[in-house]
Amino acid sequence: MVDDFGIKYSSWAGTDHLIATLQALYPLKVDWSGSQYHGMTITRDRLARTLSLSLPEYIAKVLQRFKRAGSKHAASSRLYVSPVYGARVQYVNDQTPDACPLAAAEITEIQGIVGSLLYYARAIYPTMLPAVTAIDFVPHYIPPSRSPSRILCRLP
Repeated sequence: MVDDFGIKYSSWAGTDHLIATLQALYPLKVDWSGSQYHGMTITRDRLARTLSLSLPEYIAKVLQRFKRAGSKHAASSRLYVSPVYGARVQYVNDQTPDACPLAAAEITEIQGIVGSLLYYARAIYPTMLPAVTAIDFVPHYIPPSRSPSRILCRLP
């Protein structure tokens, strides 16, 4: 089943033929403005020569899906790691003493959260990629201060 697809056409006759053929076989809805595609809202400003994409209510749905509705916003989406001055290479130790192994269900939950947010970050809001990617690289041990419920609350 195909949800949405866009077609660039050069003649009305060819477009009408394609639509008639598809309507004979499938239920079809035509959006001549092209403002919706796979749930994304597309806004084109011809004068400014820009194309804007948005996913209205996507983050609210992710929060609801993972039962985080009503979560408070954090001042920063990343945990600060102070640099080691004078070192040639900066290493981050995720295996802190208060780290605890995660259960399989918690790992699956984090993977779902990260996957949902990676889609949003790659499609709409790339400035959140570093924060989401940082969560993805914490594989099996997370300190209690970085539990799944707190991780999602820190993202914009």
